[in-house]
Amino acid sequence: MEEIFIDFEKDLLEVKNTIDLFSSLETFAQVSHSEFADNTEEFLKNSIELSEKIKLNRRGNTRIPTILMLYVAGRFENYAKTIMEETSTQIAKKHTTFKALPSKFQESLINDTSKVVQNPRKYSHGEGARDSFIKNLYHNIHDNKLDIINYQCMSITERNMRADVITELFSKINYKNIWEDICSQANMRQLFDGADVSKTAKECKGKLNTFMDMRNNVAHSSGAITWISNQSGIDYILFFIEFGRAIKSVCPIHIAQTSN
Repeated sequence: MEEIFIDFEKDLLEVKNTIDLFSSLETFAQVSHSEFADNTEEFLKNSIELSEKIKLNRRGNTRIPTILMLYVAGRFENYAKTIMEETSTQIAKKHTTFKALPSKFQESLINDTSKVVQNPRKYSHGEGARDSFIKNLYHNIHDNKLDIINYQCMSITERNMRADVITELFSKINYKNIWEDICSQANMRQLFDGADVSKTAKECKGKLNTFMDMRNNVAHSSGAITWISNQSGIDYILFFIEFGRAIKSVCPIHIAQTSN
């Protein structure tokens, strides 16, 4: 799971660095270059031209952080699903029979596989995946072979990765107290000024839901959009990095606590 998180953190830091770059460019554009106007050196001429372009596109520049948040939302959703898939796979491998799996796990595996098999394209799978999913489930139930499960089916969701969707996603693998575990992590409590677990959970869920509301407002705009600042974009990125770190930290605990 560490490698999954490292890739996630790397991708988000690249977005942060991009926003930092635009912040620096905006600062650069505020510097008066009139004293260099008659200077014929190529570098200074290009600097003045760049400064003027930044000023000219000020309105467009202010939209960049919010647009980048669409990528951050999708990348977080992919990350949460990937961690859940890895967790489900490791839990399955700890059990010797299908019936030994937690009942919620069994139910989710059967029901979600059925959904995907009925309409694989809806869940971004080719028609050829249908037979593989059916065979895997047959081997799970009838042969008690749990080395391969349909984790891609178990991680399907119908909505954006809001707080309640996180709950629903991990409850499929019988992880019912994931929010309590996440918000007990020191990095999450520190992120919210050392608040106790319940307050940290409330604030964390609120921040996540506010972000997803913003994401939907931009992706499905039918009116005015509130464009966030560079700093707000960076704050969200740092939030998701710490949130992702906490998810990565607590899932191995759940695996260890799931007995055969």
